[in-house]
Amino acid sequence: MVLPHHTTDQGEPVTPRKTEAEARAALAAMEPIMAIEGREMSDGDKELLVELIRGTKTVDDVTRIIAREAGYEID
Repeated sequence: MVLPHHTTDQGEPVTPRKTEAEARAALAAMEPIMAIEGREMSDGDKELLVELIRGTKTVDDVTRIIAREAGYEID
C-alpha cells in the first residue's frame, strides 16, 4: 500500500507524526470542552486541526490558509 505524500504549502515533504485515528481522537476529546465553553468548530476547521495535529500541516501553513480565507495574501 502506498500512503499519500503530504507537503507543506511550499512543497516541502512532511512525515505525519500522529496517525489520523490519533488526531481524530484528540479532536473528539476537545469537543466536549469546546461545547461547555459554547464554542463550535466548522467541519473544515476540524479537518485543518486534524492535519495540524498529525503534523501534515505546519502552523505557518494554517496561518496562510486562515489569512487567505479572511481575504489576505501573506505569502
